[in-house]
Parts: sequence; structure tokens; C-alpha cells
Amino acid sequence: MCLTATHSTDEIMNRFCVRPFGPLFFFVLCCGFTINNGAAQTNNRSVELEVYSSPTTSAVLQHQWLEALSEVQADRVSAKTARTPKPGVEESSWGSSKVIVVKGVINNRKIKLPGKSFSITDKRGIKEYLQGLRADGAKTTLAEKKAFGLTSEQLVDVHSQLAAVHPSSTQNTETGRLLNELIQSLPLAVNLSPAAQSAINSDVKVSNEYKEISIGTVTSIELRRHDLVMRPVPKRGRGVELEIVPTAAAPESWPQGWPSQAVPVKTFPKLFEVTALQLNNVPLDSVLSAIARRLKIEFIVDPAAWGGTPVDLSTIEVTYNKPRSSYSAAVSNILSQSKPRLRYDLRLDENGKPFIWITSN
Repeated sequence: MCLTATHSTDEIMNRFCVRPFGPLFFFVLCCGFTINNGAAQTNNRSVELEVYSSPTTSAVLQHQWLEALSEVQADRVSAKTARTPKPGVEESSWGSSKVIVVKGVINNRKIKLPGKSFSITDKRGIKEYLQGLRADGAKTTLAEKKAFGLTSEQLVDVHSQLAAVHPSSTQNTETGRLLNELIQSLPLAVNLSPAAQSAINSDVKVSNEYKEISIGTVTSIELRRHDLVMRPVPKRGRGVELEIVPTAAAPESWPQGWPSQAVPVKTFPKLFEVTALQLNNVPLDSVLSAIARRLKIEFIVDPAAWGGTPVDLSTIEVTYNKPRSSYSAAVSNILSQSKPRLRYDLRLDENGKPFIWITSN
């Protein structure tokens, strides 16, 4: 399924507004290696700087600015005068090349460029600004940055690329093998930290069924087993890449499914159908399997529940006897009988497919 065929840009962006992520963080460099699943972004851009001043600006000040800007590595710098100059940027194509013309306005010892201002002594800052334009173009460089330091367009693109579904059953699969398959199938370049490299050699068995769940959601869930997370990171001149790093190194990370924008009863009405249930000391895993088959929805257990300590649900016996009860109420009740208590959320993968997320957090 193609995500862009069923979700608008606004709907996708709303997902990034409601999730319980922490504040944006600065990039933490981790040693590791890169798997280049995606094609590298290439460009052939030149950046020209037009410096505008009012007719009353002194020749001395103009000369000082031109001298300072000769060190910022613009491909061309020119001085112009205008009565009411305004900052601006224009990007045009000439054959296979692109030219970005940046218009800056001098106000005494500061220059105002599109989106930023710099002092005459901040040559390094101006140079970085122009290098960003040369590497990524004006549209990406000057756009407002959202979660992960990405533009809205980049976020929607990453979300769409992570919407490909995992095609096969994961029963009796080793988590290391599954992670290897997932990482190889990710459409973006992936940078693995040393901890991630260790995780892909794990022989622990996968406990959830992920068939037809999106690879973004599956990868994020399985990484939790190893205290790892995935995050998209903008790379100058290369677009967006994915990093897999320890949880502690990334206050913001790709989530394990998404909250629905609609109320749960509209998202998955079957969960609120009324039924009769009689359970007396029945293993919890058997109960969940039976309800999952009846409702045709996957119950996915958080690998990091109980602090990451594996718990065999077949050893937890539950009792629930109600002549009339919604599945929602029944699931909440039987999960609460475990120790520590479990709870569930109704979540969606990147394609909007619902699943039941079981966790203790």
C-alpha cells in the first residue's frame, strides 16, 4: 500500500504533533558503519551573493563588507544599492547546473539574509549558511524545521518510505535475523552504532507476529528489545539518513506505532463490540490469541515491558466472567491481572493499520 494514496500531508504532520516525544536534540555522533540502502543526493549548485545597501551607506562600510564577504566562499559577490532593499533568494537551473542568488541587506555592521542575520565579524556563520544552500538548496535549507530537525516535506517522505509492509510471518524467527532483514529493506541509508551491530547478531526468538505491519513500526518495536531506537537525521548534501543508536543517546526517536487522530471506537469499532466471556484460570497468551483471531487484529507485546525482562504470558492465568462485556473492557481487565500490571493502547502503523500495543509503561 502506498501511504501517499491514503494520507494527506496534514494528516501525517498531525502525527508528529501529538506523539509524546521529548524536545529536539543535537546530533550525537556514534561510531559505527553505514548501510547505503538509498541513493546519495547529488547536486551541482553555485551560490552568488548580492549585497544591497541604501544610497546613503558609506563607501568605507561597503568596502569593509565586501572584504569580509570575500572569505565566505561564495562563488560570486557583488555590491548593489537600492532605496528599500529586502533579503531574498532565487534558485534557477542552467542545464544540469543550478544557481542560487542570495540577496542580503546591509544595516551598519549587520547583514540580513533570508531567515538569518549575521554580524560583519561572523564570517564563519555566513560561510556555513551559504554551504547549506549549496549542499541542499534554498527550499530545504530555509524551510521551517520540525521534528528531528527535518522539514515538513522530509518528514512526510520518511513516513511514506517507512510504510512498506513486512511481507512474511515472523514466528520462530531470531530477532537478529529479523533486524538484518528490516535494515536491508529500509529505503534510506542506515548508520548503525556499535550496540546496533551487536543486536543484529542476537539469537533471541521474536515473540510477536509482524506480518503485514509496516517496516517503520516493526523496526522500532524490535529495537526496543535491545534498548535501541531509530531516528531520521538530516545530512548536509545527502538528504535524510536513519541512525540506530542506544535509547539514552536519543531523547527523540521514531515511535512504536502512532496514536489515532480519531476516537478509538471509530478507529477500530470491533474492539467495542459486546460479547459474553467466561474465563477461569486460562493462560493469558491463549486468551489474547483467541481474541486476536476473533477481532482480526494483532496483539503486539512491548519487548521492553517489565523493564526488558522476558515474561512468559503462558504462565499468567486470568479469570473474567461477564455475560455482557465489550472486548475493550475485557482486555483491560485481564491485562491488569498480570504482575506487574499490563495495559493496552490502540495504535496505528505508518499505513494507518490498527494493532493492539501491550506494555507495562
